[in-house]
Order: sequence, then C-alpha cells, then structure tokens
Amino acid sequence: MYYFADRSHIRAKLCDQEGASRFTRYSLEYDRARRAMLNYYNDVMAGGKWKGILTPEAYPPPRTAMHPACCPVADPPVPGVPKMPEPECRETRVFLEGFGGGVLTDDWQVIPWAGRYKGYLVQAREAGAGIDYSFRLPVGGSFVLEIHRYPSLNSVGQIRVGIAVDDGLERILATKSNDEHRGNWEQNNIRDGVERMYLQLPNLAAGEHVLHLRALDPYFAFTRMVIYTEDRLPNQLGVPVSRYVDLPREFDRATMGGDIFGEEAWDLKPRPVQICPDWERLKVDWNPDNTVPDSDLTFYPDRFGDPVEPEEILDSCKAAFEEEEGKVYVEAACAARNSFHAYMENGSWEICNSPSHGETGLALCLRKGGQRYEEDRTAPSLHYRMNLKGGEYTLWARVWTRTEVQYRMGVGIDGAWFPYEELNGGKRLWRYCSENVWRWVPLVRTEISRGQHRISLYAFASGLRVEALYLTRGEELPPVMG
Repeated sequence: MYYFADRSHIRAKLCDQEGASRFTRYSLEYDRARRAMLNYYNDVMAGGKWKGILTPEAYPPPRTAMHPACCPVADPPVPGVPKMPEPECRETRVFLEGFGGGVLTDDWQVIPWAGRYKGYLVQAREAGAGIDYSFRLPVGGSFVLEIHRYPSLNSVGQIRVGIAVDDGLERILATKSNDEHRGNWEQNNIRDGVERMYLQLPNLAAGEHVLHLRALDPYFAFTRMVIYTEDRLPNQLGVPVSRYVDLPREFDRATMGGDIFGEEAWDLKPRPVQICPDWERLKVDWNPDNTVPDSDLTFYPDRFGDPVEPEEILDSCKAAFEEEEGKVYVEAACAARNSFHAYMENGSWEICNSPSHGETGLALCLRKGGQRYEEDRTAPSLHYRMNLKGGEYTLWARVWTRTEVQYRMGVGIDGAWFPYEELNGGKRLWRYCSENVWRWVPLVRTEISRGQHRISLYAFASGLRVEALYLTRGEELPPVMG
C-alpha cells in the first residue's frame, strides 16, 4: 500500500488526476485487505475464540505503520505553463544486493531471509572483513551510494565501514546510531527498518567497476546498496523483489474476500478515533517523563461517514469561517487554495488523504522526511481567518505523527504567540500511544475578542499531517467522524 501511495504523489506532480486517484484507491484497497485479515483472525476465525491474537494496530505494544500518505488530488495545471513531461522509462539506480553478486571472505556471515523483503543479510564476523561487488554504470558521473545497514548496536564502540571503488582511496563511513535513541534513530532505524548511510562516489566512467566494502568493526550488517545515477527521490526502498516482476496494478478483492478470508471478514468499521484529553479531563496520574501509559480517550464510530468530493473540502474557504453555536470546524486542506481566508506559508505543504468522510478526507502534510525548522514564525505554517463572537476558546487540531519531534508545533492568534512549551497548558502532547494514528490534540485555551481573527498553526518538523482544526467555547470534545 505504501508503493501505491508513492505512485499517487508522482502522478499528482504530473497533473494526472486519474492516475493520482487510481493509485490512492489501490493503496486504500490494500489497507482494507490488511484490516480484513486482522478482522478474520480476531473476530471471524473459530467464532472469535482467538480475539486479540493479532493486534498490530492496537496499543500496547507500539503500533504498526498505518495510514500511508496518498495524494488523491493532482496539482492543477498552471495557465500558460506546459504540462510536465512523462519521465523517461530508464533505470536510474544500480542495485547491489547483500549477497547476490558479491565476492566475500570467510569473515562474513550470510543470513538468508533476514534482509529487508526477505533478502539476504550479510554481517561481518570480524573487523577487517571484506566483500567486493562488480557493477555496471549506464552513464558516467559522480553518484550517491546508499547503504542499507541493519540496526546492529555497539554502545561502547563504533560501527564503521570503508568503501573504495576500483583502485581508488578508501573512504570511511561511521554511524551515530550505535545504540538505541542515538543518532537519527527514529527516522532511520525504526521507520525504515534500516539505517541509510550515504557516500558521494568519485567521478566514474560509464561501464564496469568494482566496489570494495571493508567492515572496520565487527557486526557491521547490511542488506543492500543502491547507486543513484540521478537525483535521489524519497522512497521506501529502491529495489523490487524481482527485477522481472512488477507489483500488481489491479487488486482482486473478490478472490481475497471470498476464497481466503470470507466476506464476513470484510465487514469493516472505521478505525478508532483517538482524542488526547486536555489537562482537566485526564483520568490517570500524569507523569510527563512516563510516556508509556495510554491516557487517550478512544471512540469507535459505528459506520463510515458519507464521502465527499475533494473540491468540497478545498473550496470551503471562500469566505471567513463563521462561528456557529459556539464552535468553528475547519478542514485544514482548504489552505492549499491559498485564498485570503486560508493559506500556507514558508514550507512545502502537500495534499494527502485522511480517514474522515468515509476515507475520502483530505489533509496537509510536510512529506519530506527529517526536516527541522526554526521554532518561530518563519516555520512552515497554515493560516485561517475566523469570525468569532468572543469568549474563552479551546483550539484543537486533528493530526497524524510518528515521532515525538513531529509534535513540536506553535500556535499564533493574530499577534499572540504560543510556543510548543505552552501547548496543552505546558503538558506533553506526545506519548507512545500517539504514534501512527490520527489524533485530536488540545493546543491552547485562551480569551479571544469578538470579530475576525487569524488562527495559525506552525510546524517545527516535517512528517506532520493536519486534517482539521476545531475551535470551541464549550467543554465538549471534538467531533468523532468515521
């Protein structure tokens, strides 16, 4: 499903609405197939006797990856600007598999099925172990080498590798993630399952070459290397399982539903809706340093909401948002229109899908991974104008994040500034239970006068997705929508 999510963004950038919609649909179909499988093992098989046997989406333990960010809305063509050309169908990567094609010494241990996507994992038994790979470049140049290192640990030492090409000088790469939470642990070792290490290779001619890899420390382990002969694009792994078998473009739901799990397993309801209660509503003792307990409120919608067209969401900002019955609900994605009443600043916000409205909802995301921004008004931001009646308001946001750093946000209300440390009354927003789920979080409670105001949300790290804002003078929780 992540493969098709990536394809939807590519088609959107090419102004291909049909392709963006199609690949979004494929991704959602695979997601539903996974949920149907879980439903079968927990609720259908043996009449539900084994309920709870397979719960990767539940907490605890840490939740599995969910909600791939698809792009169901293509970039609109700009008048007078020609449509982007289709990319040339040619290979722009050279793959060096962990074991296939390599010449290695006895100091290496080859572990079948342990590599990513059930490939080989190669691990150095001793310092100094070497392995050589022959490869062919289709074009000449200085290219980026990407090594997929498995997250082996050495908390009291180093994990280094030496790389040379042909008879060139050896260059040394060392990881900072030699123990849990050191280096870029969350982005690489947890999210990708591997640490991606990079080296700019020297200028090489087109044709045959040999890459020499030498482990400078024991237990250096890797599963794959990729040489990018063009600019590297964000990806979830550059190598297909087989060079000759593409992923399916059509999903045979009928066979999956009828022959394997049965139609009963496909009777799915929306995923639970998580709400982080504001400080006054917490029902558990709060220790800001203990991020393990699940203090969220969980609601279970009984049906999927009615679907909406993207234009209905995007065009909801034709005028300032009006307070009705003491509350204002804002579809965050409408800021993509960059109108006077809703707009984006200082960042590469992109449209992505969200689970509301029967899985036809939209959100805005900062998709490029690993980016940090100054924690001030220069950060990527979303702005919405609202006509308010005045009083004490609570501002909520429905967001998706994967790591704690992605929860670092700021709020602006006209000239007032609320830094991350003041959100939710200074109480921590992130907990382990908040990873990989869409979640309502309380941001600020403050007095706002009668009249028109600009409400702004600032993101201090990429990876954040924002689906909606909810501003209320009441004590009610935000709406639960399927």
